[in-house]
Amino acid sequence: MSETVDPLTYHTHNSLYSPDLRFWLELARKQSGPVLELGCGSGRVASILAAAGFQVVGLDHNFEMLAFLRRNTSMELNELIQIVQTDFTRFNIAARFELIIMPCNTYSTLTHPSRLETLSQIRRHLLPAGIFAVQITNPLLLVRLPECSEAEIEDVFTLPISGEAFQVSSSWNRTSTELTINWYYDQLLTNGKVIRSELRITHSLDSPQVYRDEISMHGLHILQELGNYDFSPYREDSPFWIILVCPS
Repeated sequence: MSETVDPLTYHTHNSLYSPDLRFWLELARKQSGPVLELGCGSGRVASILAAAGFQVVGLDHNFEMLAFLRRNTSMELNELIQIVQTDFTRFNIAARFELIIMPCNTYSTLTHPSRLETLSQIRRHLLPAGIFAVQITNPLLLVRLPECSEAEIEDVFTLPISGEAFQVSSSWNRTSTELTINWYYDQLLTNGKVIRSELRITHSLDSPQVYRDEISMHGLHILQELGNYDFSPYREDSPFWIILVCPS
């Protein structure tokens, strides 16, 4: 069993998910100038923004994911995507942005101290009229989950070119403060055998008020709280929590 998933498998699986893409595109159209994406990974969102003509700075700590993004992006889009390998808590880019985004639940994987340091960097890199947009799964729903679950099949897909088949399942374990999701990537071999890779991702279960207080501590102001990608207002039963933040 591997503790990592190779970038091609990860990207192919994550590219199956697209409901949020129109949302990020609409935000980019409302703001002008380049977009900074924190946690760009293999480029699922960054590539869509670049394909729409936006300059994108994609930041991530994972070298393999960034290398995959560079190798698998066309020459035309590569000219629109600048990649930066660094940590969220100490990035320093010689630019300020009208829009900084953090999609895909990445923000809730950060610890409280790391979020504080990340917010400091975000504040430094936002233009006066800039917006920081962050999306996580609604924490009020996550704290109500049972303490654990059995693995359930999420997706089945094949890799491009090779046609190798994969089945993806997931389970979780919850404490009062954290939710750990276990992702199981099973490569289904033609001889009936299975090669499994596993990825564990831990999310903080801090309350919305903790997040709000952290934001206000850093000279930032919450413009809107949304509950879904259709820009509907956030409610306690919303599937997501999307926060739009600007400098105070």
